[in-house]
Amino acid sequence: MSIELDESLLVGHEVIDKDHRDLVPLVNVFLASIKKGAGKHSLYDDVDELSVKFSAHFERENQLMAEFRYPDTQAHLAEHKALLGDFGKFLQAVDDATDDEMVATTKSIEEWFLKHIAGSDKRLGQYLREQAAKTKG
Repeated sequence: MSIELDESLLVGHEVIDKDHRDLVPLVNVFLASIKKGAGKHSLYDDVDELSVKFSAHFERENQLMAEFRYPDTQAHLAEHKALLGDFGKFLQAVDDATDDEMVATTKSIEEWFLKHIAGSDKRLGQYLREQAAKTKG
């Protein structure tokens, strides 16, 4: 379990792409911690850091969506809320989770991250590029 930062994770918007570059290593540290059976305190720290970083990233995206009146804002915001909720569920389950449950949870977070970028963030990036082109033209 590891995410490789490549062109598929870039959406063509400087702010969003920088955030993705910063988030991927943190997600990979978290996934590696799970794989090697890190203690729950280490996992709490990892999830706490991820929650803070994702929240900041989501806030930047939220500001961009509001500023440029992104038509799919509500659906995008719902996806952000879902991931943060998954982090919360993960923290609640850490104490009693089996190794298999931990792996399944981290796999779902990894899949969410990749799916969100490939779908929602790509669409947002395209929209922001189109809006920038309109203001230049």
